[in-house]
Order: sequence, then C-alpha cells, then structure tokens
Amino acid sequence: MCTEDDLLIRSKFAVDRADRLIEMGYPRVAPYIPNMMEWIQDMNWPVAQKLAPFLASLGQAIVPEIQKVLDGDDMIWKYWCISLIRDLDSGSAEVFRSELERLVSNPTDSEHYEELDEVAAIALASMDERKLS
Repeated sequence: MCTEDDLLIRSKFAVDRADRLIEMGYPRVAPYIPNMMEWIQDMNWPVAQKLAPFLASLGQAIVPEIQKVLDGDDMIWKYWCISLIRDLDSGSAEVFRSELERLVSNPTDSEHYEELDEVAAIALASMDERKLS
C-alpha cells in the first residue's frame, strides 16, 4: 500500500515516484503539484525531464504555481518555468503574456544575465505562432 509520503519526490533521481504520480493523473495528483514543481528547478535533473511534459499538460492547474515562481527571486527556476509556459495550452500561457513582454522589453540586470529575456521572447514567439495556426 502506498502512502501519501511515498509519493513525495525527494531526489533528482526519483523517476519512479514521478512515474507513479504521472500514472495517477490529474486531479488525483493536485496535492503534489507544488512538490513536483520544485523538481523542475533544474531541467538537467532526470526527474525534471520526466515531470515537465506532464506538468505542462495540466494547463490551468499549474498556473498558480508558475506565478509563485515568477514572483520569486530564483532566476534559474524562473528560466525553466518560462520554458514550461511554451508548452502550456494557449489559454493558460496567455495568463503570462504581460510578464513575458515585460521581460523582453525591460528585464532587470539579473533577469538579463540569466537570459530570461531571451527565453521569454521564445515563449512569446511560440504563443504567437499558435495563434496564427
């Protein structure tokens, strides 16, 4: 029998736990979304590679979690969340349009240093391309 604690991801190598969460699907994984989001802080981690496509597929369900990251000060995590925005459905991605536009036109020095302006431009281009198709 699996307890809730057994599903918390605690290691960048916990691909087996990520697989179990993905198999559970949404909405059953809703309580674990904040924990899963923590593990996309570095997309070089094996667990991040597994979780990112699944999290993006959740659309509106992860919008508040992405917003929390964008409101924070971890530039690397912001970078990966902006990359994730590209893969959200159009409606969910549009929530972030004004923030992405600000990043492109007026990034802070640290945002520019971590290339958030560049990844934001890519996300906006992807969003605009989807609008045209």
